[in-house]
Amino acid sequence: MERSLHFASPVDNFIKSRRRSLKMERIMEATFESNLALVSLLLGNIKYPEIVDAVICLPGEEENNRQEFAKILVSKFREKKPGTLFLVAGFGPNHKGYGIEDAIQQGVAENTLDQAVWVVEKMSKLHIRKAVIVTAIYHMLRGYATVLRQLEKNGFSASLFPAPVLHSNIFFEENRMQAEIERIKAYQGKGDVTSLEGLLLYLNRFYT
Repeated sequence: MERSLHFASPVDNFIKSRRRSLKMERIMEATFESNLALVSLLLGNIKYPEIVDAVICLPGEEENNRQEFAKILVSKFREKKPGTLFLVAGFGPNHKGYGIEDAIQQGVAENTLDQAVWVVEKMSKLHIRKAVIVTAIYHMLRGYATVLRQLEKNGFSASLFPAPVLHSNIFFEENRMQAEIERIKAYQGKGDVTSLEGLLLYLNRFYT
């Protein structure tokens, strides 16, 4: 039996049932942030398969745990498929490498969009149809949605499996989650990040 994901239907059914049982007079309206939280939960429930074509790392400044986790995954996937590729998107100009000789590296990238453009170019060129995306847990939604937007623009179909990395200091001094939310809003307006509707439609493939 197929399961389809929709924002409205489950929420509407829940609201109707609660109104009948509790006679609720006021229901909180969904917000952009609450819908982002829902999509993040859906991303977190996706399990990657035993075999993929590539592991793709979206690094961040001074966060070496992203590429370290990606290296572990590459080794794991290569036990099942020795030809599993390792793509490392751009980092800062002072980075010295990732310790895997056959990793395909972008070099320097200005931002997440720059990384995503390069990633999708490589996916298309190397015929990567199934890939794991590795990045920090707070950055996963925007990084994933930015890569997905480039897939949409290029008309390239592929399955992306998220592999978020928990930062050693998850409680940052600055509010990184709020910063990510604001960037998602801004970059969706520019067309650089896929819409919530686009994300939901894409994620439906993992739940049917």
